[in-house]
Amino acid sequence: MHSTSKTRSGLRALIPLLALRIPLFAFLFLFGTLAWAVLSPPANLAATGGNGQVTLSWSAVGGATGYNVYRSTFNASDLAYFSKITATPVTTSSYLDTGLTNGTTYYYKLSTLDSSGESGVGNSVVAVPVAPAAVPTGLSASASSDTQINLSWTAVSGATSYRVEQSPDGTTWTLVSTPSDTSASALGLIPFTSYSFRVRASNAQGDSAWSSSVSATTRLQSPTLSGTSGDGQVVLSWKAIANATNYSVLRLVPGDTVYRTIGGNSSTTYTDTGLTNGWPTVIKSQLPVLRLTAKVLPLTPSPSLPSRAHPCLRPPRAFQRRRATRR
Repeated sequence: MHSTSKTRSGLRALIPLLALRIPLFAFLFLFGTLAWAVLSPPANLAATGGNGQVTLSWSAVGGATGYNVYRSTFNASDLAYFSKITATPVTTSSYLDTGLTNGTTYYYKLSTLDSSGESGVGNSVVAVPVAPAAVPTGLSASASSDTQINLSWTAVSGATSYRVEQSPDGTTWTLVSTPSDTSASALGLIPFTSYSFRVRASNAQGDSAWSSSVSATTRLQSPTLSGTSGDGQVVLSWKAIANATNYSVLRLVPGDTVYRTIGGNSSTTYTDTGLTNGWPTVIKSQLPVLRLTAKVLPLTPSPSLPSRAHPCLRPPRAFQRRRATRR
């Protein structure tokens, strides 16, 4: 009996406390519900430019019934500068915006929709549609030595880089270089060998098709010339060059600025006679003629560094008299 009476009196004491706390609990519950119900714009919005289009993607918002997409060509925070481009809300977490102008910068914002209305918009993202790179044209190739061929082509609008390849047979291709400008050089080639070349352009959309291929042949090796002085003559010799059928010998004398052809033959020696003893003579050899399948082709490879050969018995008497006068 005593115990029952104590329980009743404890309950009577709790009633006023519960009466005060129930409204507080109700308020907190309602506030939490309202706070949870406030819509947020989608997170992780991303934009990727394509050929005349932009692809948008974002993270789905729980409870959303759709999304509105806004676009502008101005980088502005105010939504007044943006236009809604979705006639009906997007119900997925991606959107493809088509019919755009390549090279134009576009800005996008997104909002979330549910039964209570529309959220605000989030931060904008930017994308630039880009056309695929065109195929390069005007590719040309020219040998500059026995181991190097230089290439050039016409610039492609919007290209960010190029890929140049070479082939000894037109079937097996290997990389030459990936320049950002319109020229390249193929190095370390085999002398007097034909190579094919091709080039393609690249940009954000990927690679173009390959250009038409062109071919060029490296030059013959230049002879390494040596000379031995004699009485009024110089005897020249050099190692034979593979595929060469003839050699030309050129001479430079003091006071002249141009090498003059003085002779040539198919052997690897030549004697230059009628020279003035003691007077320096510079001589070099070239390969102007090739014979391939019975067809004569002109060729002018880079000459080797000239060798100096001096008959040097004694200088001419006139030269000795001038020196004596000066003394």
